[in-house]
Amino acid sequence: MRRNLSELTKVLVAGAVGAVLTNLLGGVGVFAQKRPPHRKLLRAERFELVDQSGKSHAALSFDLEGRASLALFSKTGSSVVTLMVGEEGEPSLDLYDQGGKARVALSLLASGEPSLNLHDEEGKRRAALGLRSDGEPLLVLADKNEMVQWKAP
Repeated sequence: MRRNLSELTKVLVAGAVGAVLTNLLGGVGVFAQKRPPHRKLLRAERFELVDQSGKSHAALSFDLEGRASLALFSKTGSSVVTLMVGEEGEPSLDLYDQGGKARVALSLLASGEPSLNLHDEEGKRRAALGLRSDGEPLLVLADKNEMVQWKAP
């Protein structure tokens, strides 16, 4: 019995010493840990969403003209989707091809008129669909030189 008590004492002392050393050397305790304080407001000029290796996959920032934008990036790092707010508060959504050319542009003009533009691989507008300010639909088809080939109405 005395031997079991002696071994138990050694185990308890070794555990206590280990716990003290762990805390002194900067270890983290295994008991309840405090959560970091909740921040009600986080402000910056640019936010980036990165993966574990640090590669950026999205950015919330301002473009060169000072317009707020949210960009999503492809595996290669080029922008594939941009959601933006224009100078007068008009929203737009642009989709890019793998070469970085804008191919689809969806926007709502400041006057409230919706617009959808389709661009070829050279970036030229080839088709446009929208609603005029009076509510009438508009469809325009253009050739490779952006010359109107068909228009309704």
